Amino acid sequence: MPADANDELKWIYSLVESHFPIYESKVDANSIRLYVNPKDRSTVSAEFSEIQKELKDKGFMAAFDYTGGEYILLIFRSRVQQQTAKKNTLLNKLLLILTFATTTVAGMVLWSGYDTSSGMWTLHTALMGAVTFAVPLMAILGIHELGHYFAAKRHGISASLPYFIPSIPPFGTFGAFISLREPMPNRKTLVDIGAAGPICGFLVTIPVALLGLYLTGQGGIVAGDITAGAVYITIQPIYELMTYLFPSIDGLVMHPTAFAAWVGFFVTAINLLPVGQLDGGHIARGLFGDKAKYLGYAAFLVLIACALLYDGWFLFALLIILLGITHPAPLDNTSKIDNKTKAFGAITLLLILITFVPQPLHIAEADYSFNVENIQYPENSIIFELVNTGNTGYDVEISLAEKVEYKMWADGEAFEGKVHLDSGSSKEIKIEVYSDNPDLTSATAYLRSPGDEDIQTFSLTS
Repeated sequence: MPADANDELKWIYSLVESHFPIYESKVDANSIRLYVNPKDRSTVSAEFSEIQKELKDKGFMAAFDYTGGEYILLIFRSRVQQQTAKKNTLLNKLLLILTFATTTVAGMVLWSGYDTSSGMWTLHTALMGAVTFAVPLMAILGIHELGHYFAAKRHGISASLPYFIPSIPPFGTFGAFISLREPMPNRKTLVDIGAAGPICGFLVTIPVALLGLYLTGQGGIVAGDITAGAVYITIQPIYELMTYLFPSIDGLVMHPTAFAAWVGFFVTAINLLPVGQLDGGHIARGLFGDKAKYLGYAAFLVLIACALLYDGWFLFALLIILLGITHPAPLDNTSKIDNKTKAFGAITLLLILITFVPQPLHIAEADYSFNVENIQYPENSIIFELVNTGNTGYDVEISLAEKVEYKMWADGEAFEGKVHLDSGSSKEIKIEVYSDNPDLTSATAYLRSPGDEDIQTFSLTS
């Protein structure tokens, strides 16, 4: 072993022994494993923190655990770059600009659907797409990640600035992330850094949602019929409660800013899943220690069950598998957390209950059902109310099975063969039969929509 390596080893032994008595050691090419016997177990984490600080200055790191009735200190050379503050941020800036462009395009698609008088590829639509969707959405995502960033800085953890990920409409982005360049030192740090992002993002999403709901109510653009194959969203519980403050939004097209808030709540819910390396996984590991893995398994199974409703969850499940369902232990796996940290982590983790929906997106299916109500049988005719009970407008075909002459009226206006029913509407239908056949005592009317059929038989009286 080189002289400088011997000197380092002696220094490490001396440092550790100044805090903990060593009763056994194992040295290999990559690490030093020291078995120690703390004199005061109540100060174990504080003592380890002091050791960690001195080791870090010399380019080393350490992990501390209590397993099999023994305290084990594992020391290894750090791979963290020392000049992290001088790292190039060019990639961060390029991704920021590119994602702003893609979210602006997504906003243009949303705005042209909201304001049908605006063409898609116009300067006005581009400006509104940026202002009403790109800016609020990127503010939500950016502040979420900056919450992690500043929490990491507060704990002395080296972290990158946010990396935004561009995508295609309707979102225009896959979100953002920061890179932590050092392992988590203890359970409190796990909770603080893990919870800071969702809390900050959630707090920003609230005013964006309120503004979006207000603007939706001011739009005055009534939504059209359900279009088969179109993608629709499911409002989260917290968002559903907020809509009661703006009852006029019913039946109106969602404003792009309101949709940006929906994406914000959606991102919060995904990140708070208590599994793997997600924010919820950090919090769960900090709160429950090694037992957090059981919560992670349960969350993963729930996600798979939800994938039966929304197949997009399969992609997230695959991502979780690739990153790991269980969360690695912090460097100090023996550390405890105070009640304030427990409350902060638990409240943040429970936000998933008001932001998660099992089926966030769904493909609409047109419903062509109808009802026949208030049937009357005046002489040689039938009168009834035809009610559209589906979710879209459609034509109902009406005919008689018998080869006789007849006339039909809808709300007093004559028609032949088909009558159109708008979504949620009804019409009074009258069918009058003309026949000289004395043997014809009844007639059968067939009513057919694109997806439903009703048969009505009525008597002919003279």
